[in-house]
Amino acid sequence: MNTKFCYDLRNFLRGVPVLNMGDECGQSSGGSTSYGSRKPFDWNALSTGFGIQTTQFISFLSSLRMRRSDLLQKRNFLKEENIDWHGSDQNPPRWEDPSCKFLAMTLKVDKPGSGLSSESSHVEGDMFIAFNAAGRSESVTLPEVPEGMTWHRLVDTALPFPGFFSNDSEPVIRQAL
Repeated sequence: MNTKFCYDLRNFLRGVPVLNMGDECGQSSGGSTSYGSRKPFDWNALSTGFGIQTTQFISFLSSLRMRRSDLLQKRNFLKEENIDWHGSDQNPPRWEDPSCKFLAMTLKVDKPGSGLSSESSHVEGDMFIAFNAAGRSESVTLPEVPEGMTWHRLVDTALPFPGFFSNDSEPVIRQAL
């Protein structure tokens, strides 16, 4: 394999964060990705309200990755049978509808005895993840949960910051030294 392909492959692997400030902060390059049009990262942007929110959100997601190592830290990709794709009403997603701005998935833990679940994870169970790119709220029907289990909201970015984090999973706040 050539080196560039290996770098590209690494960047698209599940779990590798790729953070690139630009359109996310309203600093569009008009779709240009040429090297000469790149601007250096403005570290002062991290001290703005948006920068603080983004940093805390990334910190929260990183800690979630550690806490849910049964789903998010595997050496192998999730198997097809461990992912269920949903629309907002638990019907199949509307892949072919360009006006559809909602997609959800359930990541299912491996069944006991499969040898693939992580021993370091202290939290177990399936994870339901929903993405809503529409400019309006979407009512969502949650999947049926196995007996003895309940769904817990970990993060809801529709709520005002910092309230979109769950109470028992507070984000790590970076402190100036």
